[in-house]
Amino acid sequence: MFDPPPARDKILIHFLRCKKRRMSLRRWSKHPKGLHQGLLTCISTSIKTIKSITAPQASVKPCCGFAGAVIESSGMRILATNDDGIYAQGLWKLVEALSTLGEVWVVAPDREQSGVGTSLTFHHPLRLQPIAPPIPGVPTYAVEGTPGDCVVLGLGQVVKGAVDLVVAGVNQGSNLGNDVFISGTVGAAFHGYFYDLPSMAVSVASFQDVLYEPAARLALLLAQRISQGVLPRGELLLNINLPNRPLAEIKGIEVTSLARRAYSDIIREGHDGKREYYWIVRGRADWDDQPGTDILAIKEGRISITPLRAGPGADLVAGVLKELCPELFEALLTAA
Repeated sequence: MFDPPPARDKILIHFLRCKKRRMSLRRWSKHPKGLHQGLLTCISTSIKTIKSITAPQASVKPCCGFAGAVIESSGMRILATNDDGIYAQGLWKLVEALSTLGEVWVVAPDREQSGVGTSLTFHHPLRLQPIAPPIPGVPTYAVEGTPGDCVVLGLGQVVKGAVDLVVAGVNQGSNLGNDVFISGTVGAAFHGYFYDLPSMAVSVASFQDVLYEPAARLALLLAQRISQGVLPRGELLLNINLPNRPLAEIKGIEVTSLARRAYSDIIREGHDGKREYYWIVRGRADWDDQPGTDILAIKEGRISITPLRAGPGADLVAGVLKELCPELFEALLTAA
């Protein structure tokens, strides 16, 4: 008996369904080192073929603001949003990076919308306002609504043509453990995923002196892998968190699972002179730092990528990401 192939190999075997691929698989099953090694060799050949077919043929242009990084333009159409508001620095660092890969449209809240999760506005009309972008040439709209509203409006009303990718961030502050269920940043990514689009939420684990550039670079690298077909377009929902460290101090990239991050919520009472009011305040977090969790990865100085997609195929996507992590980290350091 041989050990079962890793997850990425399984997902790539899916490409071998046609008659020609099945014949190739039977041929490689006779590999002198056994079926497993034969499968790996066959899959390696398939990867090279897929990349050669799907690699974009476009001019090379510099990645503005990123120390001479060189990126091929694939002509992707990307919708960018956030929950920190339309003028947040992290959003525009993200847009600056992604603009080297294709056409970026920005539809973001006109004010901070942290903690609204996936909520949508149903009880009053939404207002959409075009604004002058900090980066010339980027179509930019502010929405009097939630990040989820921004994605729905962006996909259904604003962006002209099909969208290839939805990216939310770069968020000021981490989105780890149970926080993903109330995060407006992650909520926006969920809405992109609900439209069968590859989607990601990107956050940095700090509220002060935030280093946005590594997060923007990583989002760009992942978008490239999506455009090349290395990552599946319709099966991807990623929650990405980076420690707030210079790239030289980051210890790698890890594919993680969600941990539990519980809070002792505090309710403060007050009176405005007319009536009582209550203010919910998040208390000190109780961290669950079990091995393999997003929280432990950040505490130990690693980048956390958490696939949020559930159901059939989720393990296969995680397997592909795990094999990509060393390459992604090397590319991230090289781009610095």
